[in-house]
Amino acid sequence: MLDSITKLLAQLSAVFLVLSLITGIIQCFFGYRLLKFWITLFGFLLGFLLGYGISGQLVSDSAAVPVLAGIAAGLLAGFLAFKIYLLGVFVFCGLLGFYLVSVIPFPSGDGWTVLAFILEIAAFVAVGILSVKFARPFIIVITAGSGAFSAVRALASLTPSVTLLQVQSSRLIILLVLAACGIMLQFLMTAEDGRSRAAGRRR
Repeated sequence: MLDSITKLLAQLSAVFLVLSLITGIIQCFFGYRLLKFWITLFGFLLGFLLGYGISGQLVSDSAAVPVLAGIAAGLLAGFLAFKIYLLGVFVFCGLLGFYLVSVIPFPSGDGWTVLAFILEIAAFVAVGILSVKFARPFIIVITAGSGAFSAVRALASLTPSVTLLQVQSSRLIILLVLAACGIMLQFLMTAEDGRSRAAGRRR
């Protein structure tokens, strides 16, 4: 029984890492183009969790009601996130900044825990504000960087026998090269968007 559970957890972990690798690569090279999709999906998931959790507390004798309430709340939250685009940009990119700081290996101890939390919140606010202020270039850089980080991290976990991916310095070089390629490709693919925004500001 214990062996079966261990194997199942290992399989689920491998599936999660593969999904993380795929979404990381997509985020790295198409983050700006897919931003509205990610924002809508994030809004749906957040709304679903809130709707499911709140209705589950209020209605304890039915399993269907919380699920339906969660779906309804998710659809509403996803629609609002899609419509209120800049707010979605602030939250989504802010969370990416929060995530990048959260994976930094701080020393253990209460003082370091508090400092890490303060830096995570500061990153959330700073990245969110910058992503709204300088939408296209900042979104491209943050999505390419976070996508490359997730992809390289997942690939290193999936291939422990590949020495190159287990050495921190070489992994950092691969990450930077991948992020740079993602940034360049995204700028090339969205050049027309940048010209349109600039022309709109001149008017």
